[in-house]
Amino acid sequence: MRRHRGLLAAALLAIVCGLVAVLVPWQPVRIVAALPLTLFLPGYALTAAIFGTRQLDRAREIVLGLAVSLALLALGSILLSAVGIYPGTWALLLAVFTVAGCAVGMARRGPERRREPRDGPRRRLRRRDGAILLAATALGAVAIVLTQVSFDAGDADGYTALWMLPGHGGKSVEVGVASAQHTPWSYVLDVHPHGSRPIVESFQLRPGDEKILRLRLPVRADGRPLKVTASLYREGAHGEPYRRVVNWVSPREPS
Repeated sequence: MRRHRGLLAAALLAIVCGLVAVLVPWQPVRIVAALPLTLFLPGYALTAAIFGTRQLDRAREIVLGLAVSLALLALGSILLSAVGIYPGTWALLLAVFTVAGCAVGMARRGPERRREPRDGPRRRLRRRDGAILLAATALGAVAIVLTQVSFDAGDADGYTALWMLPGHGGKSVEVGVASAQHTPWSYVLDVHPHGSRPIVESFQLRPGDEKILRLRLPVRADGRPLKVTASLYREGAHGEPYRRVVNWVSPREPS
């Protein structure tokens, strides 16, 4: 197993880094674990799987491992964004990919690992290549850190969403308010079915909170649609409503 020592170590390290990135609650530790899992291990495993029995010198392995890992990270982010990224998904996929690549590399190398013939002295990583390697590693690390850091929105404007949907059989309405403001806001919601007394409720929402009200409506004797107006005000603010929604609710016979 000595000939596969590097691949075995890479597979084990990928499993450990993936588990730490998913399970450990401390963000600095998760970022440290994510660095080798995103910047080197997947590319190293894929390079070993592709070249198989042909052994590369250490400098080429490092450069190819970094370059291929960055390419896989970019392609993987596009793929995950299409199917939906969930917490821990990227870490688990990179760990599984690395372990699979190491397994393929060990299988292709077989019992006897043939070395690439070398003419002349052994090649070493030149200073220029080393500087480029360190710069690319630093940029990748900064990119990972930036994805984990929340920045102040500054002068960006927040907003509040208001919507209204008819309930079952047209006998009720569902009114929703969702806050995407930067600070907690207090609201006054006025739901007014035409010809009836308005229903007024006050509440406060923090950023990201949502409130849904389900209100029964009066039944019209003539069966015609009922106009319902929902007006949202900021508490303490007078004049025009902050948001307003109008809906015509038609009673329906049960099917």
